Order: sequence, then structure tokens, then C-alpha cells
Amino acid sequence: MNLDHIEDDLLQRYFDGELSNRPLQQVKEHLDKCHVCQKRQQSLVQLHSLLAQNALNLAEQIDFNRLYGRISSEISRQKSATFSERLRAWWDSLQLWQPQVWAPVSALAVAGVLIAVVSISRHDKIASDRASGSPNTASSSEIIRVDFGGKPGTVFEVALAEGTRTAVVWINDDVEDLGIQ
Repeated sequence: MNLDHIEDDLLQRYFDGELSNRPLQQVKEHLDKCHVCQKRQQSLVQLHSLLAQNALNLAEQIDFNRLYGRISSEISRQKSATFSERLRAWWDSLQLWQPQVWAPVSALAVAGVLIAVVSISRHDKIASDRASGSPNTASSSEIIRVDFGGKPGTVFEVALAEGTRTAVVWINDDVEDLGIQ
């Protein structure tokens, strides 16, 4: 707000109810005293009323069922993209990605494959141990060191309740903080 009158943007924000307490109070106080700004505020109210009334009048003239029917028929007439066109569009969108995106994506893919392989092999071993009656020992964990796109990591298993186990993948974000060289 300048010294003489309320700025247009501030007056519009007041009209829209977007002002916080202090600016709201300042605008109200100014409007109580300034007839020029009161007229501008009244013009905003009248403009809003005219626009709302015109929108209602136009809406009453539109046959929305017919409009919906035209839109639906046009959509059904359009040829949908073939699988190869969709695949090509997907491939083209991948070309826009920066190369830095591929390293973490590759690391996640490798981690996922390692988890799946370790989990499946452990599940098969546990199932065969149960079938043969041998005890399931927690000390038979295998620890594998892996390079995840330039970041060292570890894949290992953790024994859970009732003899089940799960694979854990740990990717070290900051090698120096861990004391690993």
C-alpha cells in the first residue's frame, strides 16, 4: 500500500480473501477513510457480479448432454496408439533423461536382482533344511560386498522370527564417514 491509495494487486488480494491479519486490517482501515479506494473496491464487486451472472447465463444455454455426446463420439473415432507407437514414445521420453539418472537406476536394479537371488536361494535352502530335518542356524549368513554404481554396498541376510530370513541391501552413501577405504 502506498501513501495515497491501495495498490491494485493488494486490493484484488483483499477482494479474494487472501490477506493475512495485519495487511487485512490495514486495507480495511484505509477503505474506511478513502473514497477513491472504496469506489475501486465497489467496481471489483460489480465486475465479479457481472462475470458470475454472465457465466450462469451461458451455462443455462449449453446443452451439456449433447456436448458430452459430441466429445464421447470424437474420442471413440480417434485411433488409439498402437503398442509400437506407445513403446516408441516411451523410449523417446527416456532419451530426455540425463545420464546421471541411469547410475542410481542401475544400482537399484542390481540391488533388486541380488535381493531376489539371495532370497530365493535362502528360501530354497530353508525349505530343503526343513524337509531334511536339519536345524536352521543363524550363523550361516553370507555377506557379499557389492559396487552399486561407484558406491560400495553390502548384501546380507537377517534371521527373523520362526526361522525365516530376509535379505538386506546396504548402500554406503559416504565412504569416508564409515571408515572404509
